[in-house]
Formats: sequence, C-alpha cells, structure tokens
Amino acid sequence: MGIPEREKDIYKDTPLRLLGVYIIIGYANEVGEALRGFVGAKLVRVSYGIATIYVIADTMDKGVKTFRHNSNNPRRIIKTLFITTDTLIWQMLASVIIPGFTINRKHLQCSEEFYKNCIIDELALENNEESRQKMLEILKQNHLSNNEENSDELDSDDDDDIADITERLVGVDLDNADQVWEKLTEDEQQEFIAFLKSEDVMKLIPPWTPWWSYSAKNVEDVESAGNYKAECPHIIKIKDFREISKKEPADCVKYNLINVIAAYAFATRYFNGEHYDFCKEVVSCVVTISLCLKVNQNFEDFETAVKSVEFQCIESDWIVADTENFKTLREDLDKIVKGPELCEKKFYILCALSDLYKLLNSALTKKEQKSSFSKVFPNDHFPEVKLESKNKIKSCIRKVEYLLSFAKDYTV
Repeated sequence: MGIPEREKDIYKDTPLRLLGVYIIIGYANEVGEALRGFVGAKLVRVSYGIATIYVIADTMDKGVKTFRHNSNNPRRIIKTLFITTDTLIWQMLASVIIPGFTINRKHLQCSEEFYKNCIIDELALENNEESRQKMLEILKQNHLSNNEENSDELDSDDDDDIADITERLVGVDLDNADQVWEKLTEDEQQEFIAFLKSEDVMKLIPPWTPWWSYSAKNVEDVESAGNYKAECPHIIKIKDFREISKKEPADCVKYNLINVIAAYAFATRYFNGEHYDFCKEVVSCVVTISLCLKVNQNFEDFETAVKSVEFQCIESDWIVADTENFKTLREDLDKIVKGPELCEKKFYILCALSDLYKLLNSALTKKEQKSSFSKVFPNDHFPEVKLESKNKIKSCIRKVEYLLSFAKDYTV
C-alpha cells in the first residue's frame, strides 16, 4: 500500500508562497512599516489590514482542513479550536505584531537620528541672525507648550530638574547647531522632531502681514506719510499702453486683471509671504488658480473673476482652502484695488503686478541649488505640484506686462 499523498498547504506548498503575491500579502505590514516615512500612516494601516487578512485566511484554511480530516474523531471540535487558535496566535505574533513592532521601533530610532542631523545641518547653514533667533524661539515655544500640556503629569521635583531652556542656552553659540541641540533634553529633542512633523508647527510661525495692509488715516503725521512705500514691492518700469498695443483694450481686461491680482494675493498669503523662497511653486499656484493666465480666459464682471479663483482653489489637488481663506482673499483684494490713499489709488495694483512680474522672472531663471536639508527631504508639502514650463512662464510674463500697461494708463 502506497504512502498517502499529503494534502497541499496553499500557504506553504504552492506558488502563492513562492511568488511575490505571498511576499506582498504575508509581509505587507513589514513593508508598510519600512516605508512609513514615504507612504504615510494611512497606507501603513492598510498594510496591517492586508497582513491580518492573510493571517485570518491561513487560520480558516487550517481550521477547515482539521475539521474535515477528523470527521470520525469525537473531539474534532476541540482539536479544530486548538489548531485555529494556535495558528491565529502564532501567525499574528510571528507575521504581524513582532516584526511590525520591531521595525517600527527601529524606524523611529533611525528617523529621530535622521531628523536630528537634518535640523543640525540646516541650522549650521543659517548665517542670518534673524533666522537663528526664529529657530530658537520655535524651540522655546515648543518647550513651553509641551510643559503646559504635561503640567498635570509632572511633579515639583521634575520641574526642578529641568532648567528653563532660556537659561540652558545662555552663552551657547547659536551658530553652532550641535551645541544648541545638545542643550535640549532627550524628551525635548523627540518632542521637537514630532512637532516639526505635525501641522501644529504652523501655530508657531508668525502670520505674514502683507505690504498692502496700510491704508491712510484721516489724520496722519506729515513726516510718517508715505513711509508705507518702503515696505511695498518696487514698481518696475512700465511701458505706455500704446507702445504694446494699437487697439483699445476690451472691457474684459480690467476683470482679467482682477482675476490675476486675486490669484497673486491668495498665493502670497498661502506661502506666508515667503513666495520668493518658493518662486516656482508660487508661480504654479498663481497659474493654477488664475484662468486668465492659465488658459487666457476672459471675465465679464468682478464677481465672476474672483469666484473663478475660489473655485480653482477648491478644484486643486494640492491647494487647501476654506471659507476663511476666501474671506481674507476678498479683504486683500479690496485693499489692493482701493489703494493706500485716494491720491495713490493705483499704487497697490502696480506693486502687485510688478511683484508678480519679478516673481515670474525669478521662477524662469532660478536654478535648483538645494541645501542639504532640501536634498534629504522630499517636497512633501506640494506632492501634486506640476511646475510650469519656461514657455508658459514667458507667456505669463507677456500677459502681466500687458496688464501693467493697462493699469497704468486706464481706470481699473
């Protein structure tokens, strides 16, 4: 009598184990944890779900086979329960929990060292005193905010042990990033790294005050009058409208101008006034939400021109905006159109268009010279941004030149 052929285990003896399918399913959570820094927490959770499904499927398979092979055994239910429980516990520990936890802890340790080095390298590159002071202020505020949140959990002895961060940084060379970092406690270092990864970091960044915020008062010191112009973008040399066009401008031109300025105002706010640091992304933002620049669309009235910008913000894959942003946009647009004072009604419009003109040229000529910080960090803030081509930027420059001449010579 021949030896009965052992029934195949599809999870061990078939191509399902040998092929990449098995690897993807059985080790999904390990792969997810290893790539956590690239794919994000949501996809990591999905990978755990896939691995868990694999474990459940394997457990059910073993249970069904055990139940079927012990049809004459009076204790087959108990044996089946034992096999399924054993398989479930073993597989969950061996395939999901232990590997996932191990990789997660090791990944966290490596990430902390990675972020520490990145921050140290970037701080070391900062030669600007104001920038160093900003970073120091962020460290201090983060320390204070975390102390407030955990104040109920700390006793008086803990408070005495941790000196105030300001005292610890006395005499420290702020140009030496290693010295600054070493003065932070281990908890502060971890909290700061986690804080940089969270959206709460925006709470510590002071909001930008736009240059168009000034409006003339009824009574003003003669000596201080006009000081606001020093904060405004320099108005470029503008050609007369007749030099660039022999035709009279159509009625839609002034509303096209509104559409472009609204997009500029939103974009500069969106980047918190640091639009020249991200000139390529800002230009992409302006072109994305201004259909006048994007597809040469004409607008027949003020409201349509503004609502078009709002709608394009909502439709964008990477721009996040809400009603509060749109309320601010309309307030900004109103200030730019009205100007700082009656005798300078066009001043802010010309400043805005001049600034946009220079921004477009900066994006056109800027070469990618990434700092060490930029090299190691992918551009996670703008994952869907498609930077504009040089031809498109040149086309926008010509459009802005036209609008500048129009704004200078005609009533807006």
